[in-house]
Amino acid sequence: MSWLAGTLEDVKKIENWFIVDIGFSNSSKSCGVVTVENGNNPIGLNKDGNIYYGALIQKFQDFAEAKIKIGLVIEAPLSIAFNNTPNKVKNGNPVGRKGVEQEYSSSEENESIQSSRYWYVGAGATVTLATINFLNQIKVLSEKLPDIYLFEGLVSFKNPNESKQSHWADARDLHFAIQSFKNSTAEAKPSHILNEDQGTHTELKFIGTYLGINLENGTIPPVIKVSGVNSENPLYSFHVNQ
Repeated sequence: MSWLAGTLEDVKKIENWFIVDIGFSNSSKSCGVVTVENGNNPIGLNKDGNIYYGALIQKFQDFAEAKIKIGLVIEAPLSIAFNNTPNKVKNGNPVGRKGVEQEYSSSEENESIQSSRYWYVGAGATVTLATINFLNQIKVLSEKLPDIYLFEGLVSFKNPNESKQSHWADARDLHFAIQSFKNSTAEAKPSHILNEDQGTHTELKFIGTYLGINLENGTIPPVIKVSGVNSENPLYSFHVNQ
């Protein structure tokens, strides 16, 4: 098998998708999974899509069997960022990926940060650890698996009517975003994972490198960011490495 960072072109072509909103609970069904096989009707678009974290790797293995390639979307950070300013006190400290982990509110006077969801804070750090373990489990099985095209999902705004345990709903909204893009004829114009002001002073790393997983196309998995949820036509954007 091969590990690759997915591309926008791959989104159009891939017919088999495993989409997971990953959690890390020891007692509740903290993962939501939606699967699409051969471009057919998705499975998991309701509460039945919620599973235990411990059951995730077996579900993935069963889905991957006999396939040639899979689009794997994980709603958790697949890349992490660090300050890379030599000879500065904060050099090496974790920093947010400002292109995707900040939301802004705009007015005629100015633009300000409305909210943030940094990879190294709170739930972000928890699901990053959950994802590292999940990727390692996949790596152990790699000889039996098809090529995997990685995408990061980020559902930034939650519908207030959805239960906090509705992990399947985040996976569903990522599925809707993918389908909407597949059906679109408009040219995609991706944004960046890092803001322009972060420039060369920020180092971006794929989390799989800590496990010895090397992406054959040598880049960072793109981020599929969903802003308008609970709709078959969600607001979404793609973010790539600069």
